[in-house]
Amino acid sequence: MAGISTLYISQPGTSVRKQDERLLLRRGKQVVGDVPMLNLRRVIVIGHGIEVSSEAELALVERKIDLYYFSRSLRFKARMIGDVSNNAALRFAQARYVDNPARQLVLAKVIVFGKLDNQRRTLAGHDAAKVIGKLGQMMQRLEAATDLDSLRGYEGQGAALYFRSLRERLGQLAVEWGFERRAYYPPPDPFNALLSYGYSLLTREMLAATHIVGLDPHLGFFHAIDFGRPSLVLDLIEEFRPVVVDRLVMGLVEQKILQLSDFEQIASSEGAASWHLKNAARQQLLQHYEQHVSSYVYYEPEKRNQTLRQVLELQARQIAHLMQGQTDSYQPVRL
Repeated sequence: MAGISTLYISQPGTSVRKQDERLLLRRGKQVVGDVPMLNLRRVIVIGHGIEVSSEAELALVERKIDLYYFSRSLRFKARMIGDVSNNAALRFAQARYVDNPARQLVLAKVIVFGKLDNQRRTLAGHDAAKVIGKLGQMMQRLEAATDLDSLRGYEGQGAALYFRSLRERLGQLAVEWGFERRAYYPPPDPFNALLSYGYSLLTREMLAATHIVGLDPHLGFFHAIDFGRPSLVLDLIEEFRPVVVDRLVMGLVEQKILQLSDFEQIASSEGAASWHLKNAARQQLLQHYEQHVSSYVYYEPEKRNQTLRQVLELQARQIAHLMQGQTDSYQPVRL
C-alpha cells in the first residue's frame, strides 16, 4: 500500500490506528493494512462498523489529509478537514459574482454548454448521430435562454435525449438491468444505483477541489442556492459527469465487470427499496474509479496532459481566477 493517495475502508469490523507516520488497519488482532501517510491525500470510510481512533483523526487533520464518511450506498455523510481557506477576498468576490444575475447567467450557460458537448463526445462512435445532432442544436439555442429556469429546461431536455441514447446503446443489457431512464434517490434499478455511486464520488472530488482553491462550495451559478446544498460543486461536476462517471459505468456494465448478482435490494425506513452493491463489488468499482481519475488526459487550457483528478482542481481554479478578475471567461473542459 506504499505511495497511495486515496485509502478506501469499507469492511465492517475494521479499526484504524496511528503508528508513527503510518495508519494501521486491523480486524480483530490481524493487521490487514499498513499505509504511510506521506503521500496520502484522502481517507474514505464507507458504511458502518468501522472505527477510526481520535489519534488517527487528529493526525490526518494535522497533515491536511481529508477524512470522508459515506453511507453504504455512497451517500455523503461527513467530512473532517483541517483549517479551510482563509481567502476572504476570493469568497467575497464569488458572492458578488453570484449576486449579479447577468454574469451568473453567462457563466451558467457555459457550464451547460460544456455538459452538452461532453455528452455528445460520450455518444460519438455509438451510432447516435441523430441524438448528437439534436444536442448540437440545443447547444446553439442556449444563447437564447433569458433566465436560469429556461436554461435548466434546455439542460433537462438534453439529459433526457442523452440517457435515452445510452439506454438504446445498452440494448438488451438495459432491459436486464431494468434501466428505463435516469432516476435519482432512491435509485430504482442497479444501473441507476451505479450512476449515483459514481456521481457521489465525483461530488466528493470536486468538494475537495473547491476547498483547496478557497471557493465557497455552496455559492453556485446554475444550481439554486439552498440550505446545505453544495451548489458550486454541483455546477462544476456537470461537464464531468458524462466523461468521468457515465463512461466508467457503461464500460463496467458492457464488459460485464459488474453484474446483477453484485447487487442486493434493501428496503429503506420509508418503505422504498433501493439497490446496493455488495462489498466485493464496491471494492471493484472503487478500484476502477481510482484508475479512471488517475489516468492522463489532454488539458486544453494548459496544452499538456494532466490526470482527471488534477483537471477537476484546475477547473475550480479557473472559476477562482474568473471571480477575481484575472480572466474574463471560463473554458469548459473538453475530453
